[in-house]
Order: sequence, then structure tokens, then C-alpha cells
Amino acid sequence: MADLIRFSVPGKPEYVSVVRLAISSAANTAGFDVESIEDIKVAVSEVCTNVFCDSSRDQDYEISCELGDKGISISIDDIADDYDRQLSLMEECMCLPECRQMMSDFFDPSTSMFMLKTLMDEVNIFSNANERRLIRMLKYFG
Repeated sequence: MADLIRFSVPGKPEYVSVVRLAISSAANTAGFDVESIEDIKVAVSEVCTNVFCDSSRDQDYEISCELGDKGISISIDDIADDYDRQLSLMEECMCLPECRQMMSDFFDPSTSMFMLKTLMDEVNIFSNANERRLIRMLKYFG
């Protein structure tokens, strides 16, 4: 059975370190080595800083961290309300032109996505018609 940690933080740069600390502590508890924990921290920082800490938006974001037998799953979501119902409406969006444009407004696609996919084992970006964004990253043991 997996352990689930879920919390919300304001979408402000000063809270990125709180998210990094919480996620790195969870990864340490799960049994990841120091190098993997550093990779996870960098990936989380990249997503929080470049996607969710947008001064033009006064919005919280939700962090979900699931610790399972195979590794850790980290989801960073810009809307915490009605999480489960809304998640079912999300589509993986990197194949849709409008999503690629939306994400390129936040990421430099040539560097950020490459870095995330290098640091983590899987990276998925989801979006819906209301411009809700969710990024899910997985890191496996070993």
C-alpha cells in the first residue's frame, strides 16, 4: 500500500524551498539515495519556479507525493479544488498544439523538459480547457 502526502502552498517563489524540503524528506523516508534525492529536488524546483510561481496569478497549488513499492510519484497541480473530479477531465497535452504553446510560455521547451526527463524516469504534463495544469513526475528505485 502506498503512502500519500498532499499539501497546498501559495504560488509564490518563497514557498519553493518548503516544497523541496517536504519532497526530499519524503524521498529520504522512501529510501532513495542522496543522488536520486538531489535529482528529485532539482526537478521539483524547476516545475515550481517556472510553472507555478507566476506573479500574475494569485493562486495556490497542490503537491501530491505518493510513496510506493516502485518509487515516488510527484504531482504538482495549480488548482487544489475538487481534485479527483477535475483530474478525470485532464488530458495529457504535449501532443496538442495549444498545450505546447501554453507550456512553452512557462518552460523553455528545449532545456526544461529535457532536464526534467533526464532527472526523472517519467514526466507527464496534463491540461484541460480551463488552462489548469498538472505535472506528474515519477522516479523509480534503482
